[in-house]
Amino acid sequence: MGDSPITTVIKDVTAMLDSDKRCALFARTAEDLSFLPDRSVDAVITDPPYYGNVMYGELSDFFYVWLRLALKDEYPEFSSPLVPKGREIVVNEKIGKDDKFFREGLLKCFRECYRVLKDEGLLVFTFHHERPEAWGAVLDAVLQAGFDIRRVWTYHSETRGGYHAAGIRFDTVIVARKRVGEPEEASWKRLQDEIAAEVQAELQRFSEDGLRIGQEDVFVIVIGKALAVYSRHYPKVLREGREVRLEEAIRDIETLVDEQIDAYFGMMVPQWLDPVSRVYMQTLAHRDAISRDDLVKACRTRRMDFGEFERRRFIRSSKTGLYTVLKPEGRRKYLEAIWGEDLGRGAPEPLPVDRAHWLYIAYKEGRPVQEEARLVYEDGLEEVCDALAKITKDEIYKSIADELRQMKRWERLI
Repeated sequence: MGDSPITTVIKDVTAMLDSDKRCALFARTAEDLSFLPDRSVDAVITDPPYYGNVMYGELSDFFYVWLRLALKDEYPEFSSPLVPKGREIVVNEKIGKDDKFFREGLLKCFRECYRVLKDEGLLVFTFHHERPEAWGAVLDAVLQAGFDIRRVWTYHSETRGGYHAAGIRFDTVIVARKRVGEPEEASWKRLQDEIAAEVQAELQRFSEDGLRIGQEDVFVIVIGKALAVYSRHYPKVLREGREVRLEEAIRDIETLVDEQIDAYFGMMVPQWLDPVSRVYMQTLAHRDAISRDDLVKACRTRRMDFGEFERRRFIRSSKTGLYTVLKPEGRRKYLEAIWGEDLGRGAPEPLPVDRAHWLYIAYKEGRPVQEEARLVYEDGLEEVCDALAKITKDEIYKSIADELRQMKRWERLI
C-alpha cells in the first residue's frame, strides 16, 4: 500500500517547516517530538490533562470506534479497536497511574516543548483544577523543564454542562518562556503580600462588576497568581535564608486561598453589621465545616470569643475534630427559643443573621414570608439576605430579599 499520508508528512517535516504550508496533523504522543528539529517552533499552544478529573481516553472511545471504520485502512493510528491508553498522562489509581506517573509524563512533554521551541518562543497552555496537588504537579513539570511563568490570565470558562466544569467557572491561560539567567532572591513573605494585593484587586473588580463567583473560582484565581509569582523567583524563594520548596509553597498558598475567599465574601457583607454576623457571613456561611484554628483566627482580629458561635448554634462540634457549620434548619430550636415564649426572658438579642435564617425556614416550609417578617423585620434585613444569596449561592435568600423590598414599598413594615 506504500506510505500512509501521515508517514509521508513525518518524513518531510523539515521541508514542511521551510515551506508555506499552514497545517500538519500528527497522531502521536507529545512525549516524543523527535520529528521536529531543536529550536524550530515559534509557539507551543496546548491543553495538558486535568490530573485525575477527566479520563479523556475513555471518553473518546465513543467517537473513535465510529471514526475507525472509515480510517483504519488508511491510517495505522486507527488499527487498535479502542483508543490506546497505555501512555495517557492522567492520575487513575485503578489502573496504576499515580501522581508520580502524571508528573513524569508531563515533564517529558514539557522538556520536548523546551527543546523544539525557539529561544524567544512561547509555551501557552490552559489549566484549572480544584486540588492544590494538581497545580503543584503541573508547575513542577514546567519549572523542571526550564520554563518561567510570565503571565497568568483568568477568564470565564465553559458552562456548568462542560465535562470538567466541576463547579469551576474560571479557567486560566498560562504563558511561559524559557528561563534566562539567574532569578533574583525574594522573601516568600513579601511575595505572599504581593500575591494577596493582586488577588484582592481582581476580586474587587469582579465584585464591582456584579459577577458572582464561588469558592472554587477564587481558588483558581489565587493559585494561578501565586504560582506565577513563585515561578519568577524559583528556586531562590527564601524564608529565613532557606529555599522554599514547591511543596511548602503550595501549603502556604492553600492558607492564602482560604484568607482570600474570606476576604472576597467580606466585600459583600454590609458594613453596619455586628461582629458576630460579620464573621458568620464572611467566614462560615460558605463552608460546611471549619477547624478550631481557622475560627479562632477569624475571631482574634475582632477580639471575639469563638465560643460565641457555638452558644448561638452557628456551629456544632463533630467527631472529625472540625466544627460543622449549621444551616438555618439546624438552628431551628435556637431560633424558636428567641421568638417563642422565652422572648424577653433572658433569650439572647436576635442578630440580623438570626432574622434571615428564621425567614429562610419559613420560606422553605411554605409559610408566608410577609407574616413572619412582621415579627422579625428590622431595617437593612434585605441587604443581609442579598449578601447571603451571593455568598451561599442559595436563591431562596434572594427571593426573601425581593419580598422584603416589595413590602417596604407597600409600607407594610413601617
